[in-house]
Amino acid sequence: GYITFNALKIINLQFGHDRNFFGNGIRSLLLSDNTAPSLFLKIQTRFGRRFQYTNLFTELQNGDIILDGNNFFPQKFTAMHHLSINLSKRVNIGLFEAEIYSRDKFDINYLNPVIFYRYVEAARGSGDNAFVGLDVKVNAANHFLLYGQLMLDEFLIKELRAANGSWTNKLAAQIGLKYVDVLGIPNLDLQGEYNVARPYTYAHKSGQTNYTHYNQPLAHPLGANFSEGIGMIRYQRKRLTVNGTFSIMMKGFDSPNRNYGGNPQKNYEERLRDYDNVIGQGRKTVITYTDLRLTYMLKHNFFLEGRYLNRMQNSQFIPDIYNTTVANFAIRWNAPYRNWIF
Repeated sequence: GYITFNALKIINLQFGHDRNFFGNGIRSLLLSDNTAPSLFLKIQTRFGRRFQYTNLFTELQNGDIILDGNNFFPQKFTAMHHLSINLSKRVNIGLFEAEIYSRDKFDINYLNPVIFYRYVEAARGSGDNAFVGLDVKVNAANHFLLYGQLMLDEFLIKELRAANGSWTNKLAAQIGLKYVDVLGIPNLDLQGEYNVARPYTYAHKSGQTNYTHYNQPLAHPLGANFSEGIGMIRYQRKRLTVNGTFSIMMKGFDSPNRNYGGNPQKNYEERLRDYDNVIGQGRKTVITYTDLRLTYMLKHNFFLEGRYLNRMQNSQFIPDIYNTTVANFAIRWNAPYRNWIF
């Protein structure tokens, strides 16, 4: 829960515990609602119709330690900025940055409202974890939305140009398309996207500065070292709604005592190698996911739901091969449906 109010006509403030999300996709590679809620302060400022500027400050928990009844999860903090710019009626571009840092208390240096913190981080000794990102969306023909994201995590341009698989080429990218009212059929919507993250993206030297909260990735639930194609279909006719989610995911998992770069919680200084890193390295695993849901609204905000889910995992490590199928029926009243896809 949180409180929200308008400090001024152009400034909205939110404070409390909740999840936050940047982007237009099924997933977000900048900040997603995948993790547990966290304490946050969000300030959104509008400048006319073209600009919206978001400051987001959060307190996160490092869940790496074992609690013994006499200690607490160590806290860490983030300071995020997102500048959304309407270049035209159909084109929007967003600039994003984030700093993850570990202190005994919130560092007031990061209350600076100006975007791009890198110079502040350098002035503090450059021990923090910095990210920069870009998101774009384009509306076309009144039925299509093309969108994408790019997240850069302390990458080196010279290593990127060398194309040698350097571990420093830490980046994640997304491209997606929404199609509303397919073929002119009202309330029939399709969405598909492709996500990819190179090894060691979002990782840092410890749980105090990596891009996680309560041991969960703050961006994509697969962490890093993966590629994914995911699609959704939705159709509504009067009180009946049909939802379908389909995905295929490829990820490289770690083997014992080897860090292939898929787990953001691991120290990137303990990486397996400096060069020749590729997506899917390690124990290559392919996951297919199918989720079909039929919902009928019996009364206002009172729903009857039937669901079929299948998750099949195929791995180079034979004990990790399995197939799971679930079918259920549910009653939902005055609560939104929360979709978990992993």
